[in-house]
Amino acid sequence: ARLLLCLANSVPWLRVFVTTRPVAEVIEEFTSSSDTSMAMNINEEKETAQDIRLFTETKLKKLALTNDQLDILAARPERLFIWSSTLVKYISTSRNPKQEILQFLSHAPGETPRNPLEQLYSLYDRIIKSAIIHEEETTVVHAILGVVLVSAGHLPLSAESVAVFLQHDSRFIHENCESVLNTTRSLHAVLYEDRNGSIRVLHPSFLDYLQAKLESGFTVHGGEMHTLMFRGSLAAMHRGLKFNICRLEDSYRLNKDIPDLAIRISKFISEALQYSSLFWLAHLS
Repeated sequence: ARLLLCLANSVPWLRVFVTTRPVAEVIEEFTSSSDTSMAMNINEEKETAQDIRLFTETKLKKLALTNDQLDILAARPERLFIWSSTLVKYISTSRNPKQEILQFLSHAPGETPRNPLEQLYSLYDRIIKSAIIHEEETTVVHAILGVVLVSAGHLPLSAESVAVFLQHDSRFIHENCESVLNTTRSLHAVLYEDRNGSIRVLHPSFLDYLQAKLESGFTVHGGEMHTLMFRGSLAAMHRGLKFNICRLEDSYRLNKDIPDLAIRISKFISEALQYSSLFWLAHLS
């Protein structure tokens, strides 16, 4: 924050825009360090509702919604853009987008949570339920989301690594990379694969939602997920760790003197083993 403020003050014509969630510490750092800083809450700006309506209208243009329907959709999240953005992603690949939208619109005012965050969580509920075709898949989907949550703060994992950890629980012994990928793609409105193949959340509010659901609401809970990750880590280390794992020709050379060390690590140490070696203790504690 101080570096950005220093740059802005050094160059009079430079304007720096920083977007963030409403974190008091971040806002305080900027506003207390400079007289030229200004904090704005986008949810309180009049133009926000207009922007959300325009976004919704543009993205759902093919559905030919009426002005009244667009007004309802734009007003429902109470200027919470992530609600509208997530809804659009969810609707975009729905089997019957028009019917899905009409179901949202058909909810009576008393049936819709008044708190914007509750509305967002309600939408997340709906997205997860839509990804579950058969009831017996519920626990598997919840477990995959649980692994995504408990690993997110350490190192986001690929579908292959998620499956490796899941297989250490007898309930998920048949899960594999393909099944995890299928679940991830069915949850495209809240999850995505980055360029490295790691599964990530599209918005941090989904991590908050998962945390709440793992405490109460899912068929698995947070303690189970940490236990699964801990046991999986022990198994991965027991099976994979060995002397000279990177097959170095000379054990006396420092890491910095090995030009292809990164390539060797990628080749000989799987992502699951790297994760296990680094974070097994975090899951145990």
